[in-house]
Amino acid sequence: MAGRNTDAQHLILFDDTCGFCALAVGFIAPRDRRALFRYSSLEGAEGTRIRAVHALDRGSTGSLLVLPRGTPETVRPLQKSTAVLFIVRHLDGPWARLAALERLPTRLLDWGYDLVARHRHMMAGSAGACPVPVAATIDRPED
Repeated sequence: MAGRNTDAQHLILFDDTCGFCALAVGFIAPRDRRALFRYSSLEGAEGTRIRAVHALDRGSTGSLLVLPRGTPETVRPLQKSTAVLFIVRHLDGPWARLAALERLPTRLLDWGYDLVARHRHMMAGSAGACPVPVAATIDRPED
């Protein structure tokens, strides 16, 4: 997207072959009216580079990473429940209230995240190549 300052946005890296992940991105994008997030595949060039910089193997990351504003070399990606809570905290509407769940132990929240991640393909199938992120961000105003 020409003219967009992608360095000023948080990056969501997701499993683009997962139908559940596609639904999640489709849920996030319209509730991100301030265009704080952009999206990329965990397996794409950007996702692979970020995982390499932080020595994160694909199996250990779950199905979602969030790179808060900044460069991959200076900002560590958020994983599992920490990534999800970061996202909901920045959404418009009542969704930010879900961030109150961070009062619970991370170990418990990550257990819940792992449970959903382990069964996500059963819950929503696979997506093949997911068009949601491109479609979700195409109508955003230029910075």
